[in-house]
Amino acid sequence: MRSSTSPTDGESMSVQFPWKRLNYLAHRWVGIILGSLVFVWFASGIVMVFYPWPALTESRELGLLQPFEPTASVIGFNRAATTASEYLKTVDTAGLRQYGLPVGARLMREGERLIYQFWGEEDGHFVPTVVMDATSGQVLSPISPARAEEAARAIVGAAPRATSIERLGRGDHYMMNLDYASGFPAYRVRFDDPSRTSVYVSERGGSPFGVVTTRTRLTTWFGTVPHWFYFIWL
Repeated sequence: MRSSTSPTDGESMSVQFPWKRLNYLAHRWVGIILGSLVFVWFASGIVMVFYPWPALTESRELGLLQPFEPTASVIGFNRAATTASEYLKTVDTAGLRQYGLPVGARLMREGERLIYQFWGEEDGHFVPTVVMDATSGQVLSPISPARAEEAARAIVGAAPRATSIERLGRGDHYMMNLDYASGFPAYRVRFDDPSRTSVYVSERGGSPFGVVTTRTRLTTWFGTVPHWFYFIWL
């Protein structure tokens, strides 16, 4: 019969750690993860080539202006500017004072009345801050949801039905870029047209500054969001 033997005092049992196996697994999964990220970055970049920018171009903004003939009942610019400055000094419900006193204004037609739209300056950009009735001098900011819908119809026309009007304190997934931050708080007016258009109207400026359609939503989720990691929870 064979007798079992046990290691002598001079002998030791050692277990070799599988370094090669660990190195292989680490390289494989790091390669898979990095390769996936590079592929997503590349593919989303291709999508962004066809990305419709939600912000209105300057030419489109000018195209929304309506012709008018000024009347003798229009108050002077100096009087309107003084009223706007006093308003900005006392009201801070929407963070208006951060843009300082008005640095410019535009006399424009809105529906059947004339209004002054004043703007301040932030980092070299003009930011609409106050809307005022050009005849009575009444400050119209912040605008109401009904006026936001009226302004949005300059984009979509009178036919589509407004399905919802929501007030947003900051941008959503489609208007999250810092270029749009000065337009908020804003109303998001959604319509039931074939493109499911959403128009973003500045609460203090009273004018549209962004348009999102079905195409914009698709290219945002397949382009901008994965390319720049534009997830709102980040």
